[in-house]
Amino acid sequence: MIFDAECSPARDPAELKPKLCEQFGICVCGAGGNGRSALEFQRRFAALLRPYFTAPRKRKGQTLSAELIARRAQILSNKRMLTQGFLVARLSARQGGGMAEGLSAAAAQSSSWGRVAQRAAVSMLCDKDPASTEMWLHLGHLNFRNWFFAGLLLKKAGADPAPGAAGKQFIRLEVSAEAQFQWCIPFFQQLQFQLPCFLQLYQIVSNDDILTDRQMTPNWVLVSEFGATPELRVWKGEDEEAQDRAKKKSKSKSTSSKRQTGASSKAPAAKRRRTSDGGRPELHDGDQAGGGPEEQESEDDLLALLLGEEAEEEEKPGDGDDDEVLPTESEASVLCDADDEDEDDDGEDGPQEEAELEHRHDHAAASEVDVQPEPSSGASASSVPPERPSASSARRDVGSVDAAARAHASRRKMFKDVAVPFDNHGELRYNIMSESIVAICKVHGGACKRTRTVRPAAKDSLTNCGQGRPVGLLAAWLSQSHQHASSEAHRDAILYITSAARRAARRAFAAVPDASDILDMERDRTAGEGE
Repeated sequence: MIFDAECSPARDPAELKPKLCEQFGICVCGAGGNGRSALEFQRRFAALLRPYFTAPRKRKGQTLSAELIARRAQILSNKRMLTQGFLVARLSARQGGGMAEGLSAAAAQSSSWGRVAQRAAVSMLCDKDPASTEMWLHLGHLNFRNWFFAGLLLKKAGADPAPGAAGKQFIRLEVSAEAQFQWCIPFFQQLQFQLPCFLQLYQIVSNDDILTDRQMTPNWVLVSEFGATPELRVWKGEDEEAQDRAKKKSKSKSTSSKRQTGASSKAPAAKRRRTSDGGRPELHDGDQAGGGPEEQESEDDLLALLLGEEAEEEEKPGDGDDDEVLPTESEASVLCDADDEDEDDDGEDGPQEEAELEHRHDHAAASEVDVQPEPSSGASASSVPPERPSASSARRDVGSVDAAARAHASRRKMFKDVAVPFDNHGELRYNIMSESIVAICKVHGGACKRTRTVRPAAKDSLTNCGQGRPVGLLAAWLSQSHQHASSEAHRDAILYITSAARRAARRAFAAVPDASDILDMERDRTAGEGE
């Protein structure tokens, strides 16, 4: 057995970050296979279904009409059906939705034989095996942040008459002998992307009807159409999708060129319109403050958007039932899990910031007492000078400024951070407002930092057993600053610090003068807890 302390640390962890294809286990960059199409299909699947299962948040003090209340109740009922596992999705690839009988634009412009071949290929695809163009998926656990879900593949086994409902039929679905249970993307890869694909939801029948002896068998369900959602077209077909992508790409290029041209032509005019006091002119519609062309989105940025990172946050208070209590994430867990909180700067007042605040305050105090308005350029030399303030008003103003300065100084002193340097690596700083310790690297600058909370975990688990005692981890991270060439590589190195390195770094930091100012801020050790 090889322990982590015996392994050599990675010198450049930034290169070890898994790519998106490695994270998904399939190619989603478009280099091979249809993983990119499956990912795009999932994004549209989520965008079409989200309005039927996510109620808009109710603003504070908002009064809803009776129609909105009924609509909200219906959406919350739909969401309960989904979360409880009573919905089945039917994905069918077929011609329809205004398509010209499977003819793409390229085929329509070709010869008559080309159109015949195109029509025959589509016909053979649909008629060869009808089951291959239809897929039934039971929707299992669904992540409402990105709408990825786990599914169970079902197969249609005929129709059963609905008990007690004349003329109505239920569809019988069965689990195959080799059950296929996995997440949604591999299922979507099995679709026929050459054809338009439609989505129809069904609900599992669950009532008090008595089952017959033939029905007392496992691995089957009866489903009926889910009336809350209509049939939705998720995919237009490969040819039409390619045309849409080409149009969007050309439109994006033309928009970028127009912005670049407009910005370059308006820049001299904007400079001429500057006011005499140095202020900037007001920008009109179409003006750009930066004046530079927009950078083209990289492949990773496009894939990030494809993954639905712009989707709404999961389970916000108010998104679900009003009578349900949703779990909320504590500030301590946020500070522990989020590795680089730029918000830490909001609670810190460094020496430069304090000096700047003092300079602004002194300047404001001087301007309130001593500064007098200058006469205009058009006034004559014999004009009457402005009246000077009386001595009593000046003393009153000085007193108010001094009181404000004392209050400002007391506030600054109350929330001043505790900083302890750690050799030539950097410093550990305790932020009183957020109750966290910030490690600031001296080698790569102030932007290279790591933050951990000193609050104990609200609920103990294997992933947060050491939460609240981060000095060893942060000190070990600082001690590795000279081993990395860039700030990014150094920030990523915190993921590869061993337990032995943490203990050694804690002992080294404890020997530093005033180290107790930081160590005393940690939570107390629990019984049986190591260093």
